[in-house]
Amino acid sequence: MLQTVDRFLGQVATALMLLGMLVLLAAVLITVADILLRLFAGYSISGVVDLTQLAVMFAAFFAIPYAFKQAAHVFVSLLTDRFGPVGRQLFECLALLLAALFVILISGFSWQQAMLELSYGDVSQTLGIPKIFYWAPLLAGMSLSSALCLSQLALCLATLCRLHKGVTHGA
Repeated sequence: MLQTVDRFLGQVATALMLLGMLVLLAAVLITVADILLRLFAGYSISGVVDLTQLAVMFAAFFAIPYAFKQAAHVFVSLLTDRFGPVGRQLFECLALLLAALFVILISGFSWQQAMLELSYGDVSQTLGIPKIFYWAPLLAGMSLSSALCLSQLALCLATLCRLHKGVTHGA
């Protein structure tokens, strides 16, 4: 069951990462088109900065859950290499717990700020895009990261229990 949930969350993270990269690619193409139009036609595309900023929000915050799923975070093993499998697993669980707490806090504080900006009716400078659209990828990415961290923590704790049971029972 835990592995099924984790696998599903990983598939969602992969889909969001791909969507974020496509949005970023679109922003790059619009920026290049804007540069070429200014250079050759003396015309500029209005709102390129607004669109690029929005695209970067999608790309960055849709990539974070994927990085959690792929365990692509920085890991320093100088300390944990001195421990056996149970000790290393314990450190992994502790790291996942801290990561989960951190992204849950980011999610909570981001939600508060997003709701504040929504209540103010803030919009982007050029195109008037509601700022909540800039917060949406952050909220989605951090929420999915929170779920992934908790899912991986549950799997890590299950593995730790199996390792501990094997050590205490002489397996």
